[in-house]
Amino acid sequence: MAEQQEKRWVTIVTVGFMVFSTFFGAGNLIFPPFLGFVGGGSSWLAGFIFFIIFDTVLGVLGLAASGKYPQVELGVFYRPGRKFMIIIGAVATFIGSLLVVVPRTALMSYQVFFEPIKYGGFGNVPQGLTGVRPDAIIFIVVFLALATFCAIRPSKVIDVVGKFLTPALLVILIILIVIGLANMSGTGVRPEAVATGSPSIIAFGITQGLQTFDAATGTIIAVIIIAGLQAKGIKKASDQTKTILQSGVVAAICLVVIYLGLALLGLFYSNDPALMEMYGGGSLGQIYLLNYIISSNLGLAGTVIFGLAVLFATFTTAIGCISLTSEYYSRISGRKLKYQNAVIIGMVIAFVIAIALSTTASGVDTLLNLTIPVLLITAPITVVLIILNLFTDYIKNDNVYRGATIAAGIWGLVWGLAYLFTVTAGIDAMPDANGQVHLGLAATMQFNEKFEIVGFTEHMKGFFNLVGWMFGQTPYSAAMNLSTDAAKVGGWNILFKVTGDLGYIIPAIIGGLIGACIKKGGYEERPYLREHAGDDSFDFAAAAAKKAGK
Repeated sequence: MAEQQEKRWVTIVTVGFMVFSTFFGAGNLIFPPFLGFVGGGSSWLAGFIFFIIFDTVLGVLGLAASGKYPQVELGVFYRPGRKFMIIIGAVATFIGSLLVVVPRTALMSYQVFFEPIKYGGFGNVPQGLTGVRPDAIIFIVVFLALATFCAIRPSKVIDVVGKFLTPALLVILIILIVIGLANMSGTGVRPEAVATGSPSIIAFGITQGLQTFDAATGTIIAVIIIAGLQAKGIKKASDQTKTILQSGVVAAICLVVIYLGLALLGLFYSNDPALMEMYGGGSLGQIYLLNYIISSNLGLAGTVIFGLAVLFATFTTAIGCISLTSEYYSRISGRKLKYQNAVIIGMVIAFVIAIALSTTASGVDTLLNLTIPVLLITAPITVVLIILNLFTDYIKNDNVYRGATIAAGIWGLVWGLAYLFTVTAGIDAMPDANGQVHLGLAATMQFNEKFEIVGFTEHMKGFFNLVGWMFGQTPYSAAMNLSTDAAKVGGWNILFKVTGDLGYIIPAIIGGLIGACIKKGGYEERPYLREHAGDDSFDFAAAAAKKAGK
């Protein structure tokens, strides 16, 4: 009995480590230090708390929600309907993972790990390199080939990542944090926050938390965890759900501890004269901040340590993303598409994109620009469904989910297309009164101009400002002391910077209430969801078709 209990806890910790490493990509490494740096002594904690909520908490809740129904591909998206689940799953996995996240991991590792070593330091790397680079092609091929090798057997992904790669990543992260904190510059903590392009440090923390994509990852990663648990002999649905929940807690603890250490690094260096000068001049990037802290104390050795942290973080994320994407497509195809074939196809797609973008001067930046519209469109739907799934057993009418999803989806679509229009139009960002350039202002201005023609702007400005006021935010122009031209679109800044992150909750509530008035299509009409969860022999699709009378 004691041996079984010990084995169970080893499984929980191993799965928890695997969840942690899949969540913890390069963005998770660089966002917290920057949050601590810009927040200063007065505001960093508020921003950090909201970063944790919209990254770690939402990610674990998404994992828990999908884990409630282990035999449904994406449990958190199932209540609005199976067709919707397949569509949103395809968007999240194909666009999010294969077209963006996995290629980004290879490019980020090359730029942050390989190039600084090649050129003898982060600051010595030539800027603006273009064209085909043989070393980049070789690195990307080796990186993705190793990730494919580790992901090719779904039953082994948990062990490879959880037992070996994640402990190594945690050791490197701890060394990085300890070195940074033990060799502080001695300049103290800057008492006040600095301009970030957001109306408050809280809004900035929310945005950074959402940009990690961990909320979406949490809703999808359950499929590969369940495959691993079944391979380990854990067949019962209730046992799978319990293990997923407990492993989520392990991952959350690891994330919060590492995030806190990284945020303190940024905070304790927030008054560093050199960093403040770079920030004031617009040359302090999020990647450069953490590398500066480490390399300023250890030189090239510090750069190597930082590069190793990025390498392990991106490598484990690549394995996790390609594994969950391949398992998802294999399951929705009824296993007609074999998991191993899906892995190979996915890696070939990621390889082509990564190689193509490596020939440009700003490959990672280009991918980040592509990431944001996808995030803006899918984040409202994901967050709303995660929240609703906490009350699945009490909300019997599926139309509540459909109404809330439609409302949140429309909001996200407008939000995402507005940003996309700005990027494709190539409009330059507008500097604020302090000389800082913020892309959000460019997106806002472009969106305002397009809709001014039909009189949409003036009617909606008041609503967006009202929602911003409900969340305790002052008008953007007053908070940031913007120029007159920028102040004209203050209402739209509330849309993009505050209510863009949270404002879809209000339309979602209205949509859910409207859906509640439509009685047809209730959760109680599909008891097989609960009765057969975890039953490998049960055909959920056939049961749904039979219930629909098809």
